[in-house]
Amino acid sequence: EKAESKIIKESASTSTTENFSFSNDIVKGELETKKVCFITNDFHIYRANSLAKLQNMKFTHLSAKTPLHSVIPSYLRETLALGQMILLNK
Repeated sequence: EKAESKIIKESASTSTTENFSFSNDIVKGELETKKVCFITNDFHIYRANSLAKLQNMKFTHLSAKTPLHSVIPSYLRETLALGQMILLNK
């Protein structure tokens, strides 16, 4: 089986929380026999993993490098989003 056939892209969500919720619905029932890995940018991996844990999801993760021109704005945005997640607990 080719690696590409194992990738499932969830594209209906508008937030990371929704993405995990919708993804969980997609892979439900397969988690007992298969490992699930989510992929996101390196700046987003900490918050994404935290949100997955809040939904009791046991996914592994893989991060992609952020392009150099996007590092500062991406990390600034992610810092604000992380603060919001901590304050609002979601």
